[in-house]
Amino acid sequence: MIPGLTAAERLESANAAVISTNDLFPTGTITMKDLKVLANNHFDATIMRAASLTAAVNSPLYPIFQRIAGTNSSYTMPDSDTVKYEEHLGLSGWVDNELLFIGNRTLMEAHGITVPSFDFDKRILKEGYFPVYLASGNEAYAVIIIEYNVNAYVAKQVQRLTNSGVTLLISNNDPNVTEQMLRDHFGLYEDSVKIMSNAGNRIYKTSTQPALNVSAAGAFRGRPLTLITMLNCAARIKKSNLILMLSYIALAIIGLTVFVYSSFAGGSEPIITLPLIYSVSATALSILAFTVRKP
Repeated sequence: MIPGLTAAERLESANAAVISTNDLFPTGTITMKDLKVLANNHFDATIMRAASLTAAVNSPLYPIFQRIAGTNSSYTMPDSDTVKYEEHLGLSGWVDNELLFIGNRTLMEAHGITVPSFDFDKRILKEGYFPVYLASGNEAYAVIIIEYNVNAYVAKQVQRLTNSGVTLLISNNDPNVTEQMLRDHFGLYEDSVKIMSNAGNRIYKTSTQPALNVSAAGAFRGRPLTLITMLNCAARIKKSNLILMLSYIALAIIGLTVFVYSSFAGGSEPIITLPLIYSVSATALSILAFTVRKP
């Protein structure tokens, strides 16, 4: 909801918007292409722990681990503790008193975990996919090959917003999601998108705590992606209002010219009928223009 033109102008003046990776890649757009098991011992239990770890931070990878874990009903999802996102690397945390790691090759190597050669990663990346390693303790259990697909509606809204000069600030806990990756997938220009640091995320969450009453230029329900749609709508409202205002001025000038001309042209009938005909025609044209291109 945008209550009026003043609110639309206030929203349109925004130069940054914060959304999460889950908003850019809604459920169903991140899919598993393949799963390679690196260690068979306790694999099922480790998958359940991975589902718990990714659920604890609302990771976009959670649906994938949930889907894998769902094939085995003999396990229940354990609780996670001390979960953290290591920037550009992945997730780590304790689940059932075991330290779990989910992330890229660099995360594994940083914790002394042996993984396949770099050529293995290189082949996956060359095909347009991303490898995600799963390890517990000092042993790598599996590598999941992930594909990121772009929703056409999301891409359209994101492109429209960034083209208007708004920078997207991304709250992210997926090591595969980088600024370059987002620019490539969504067709965005340089510097139009920034990944927020862990410190930036904490500051943002602290400064945007829920309040019972707040003065705002707009309101929405649903996913934060709706915020992008609302900002785009505010820009179109302002543009539509400007077009209608210019059209009104132009039509008023034309109408005044016609009225003056008909007054000096002589005769009483044109003076009475022309302004009426013109007013009806101008109103019809304004309504038609607004109907064709609504905000």
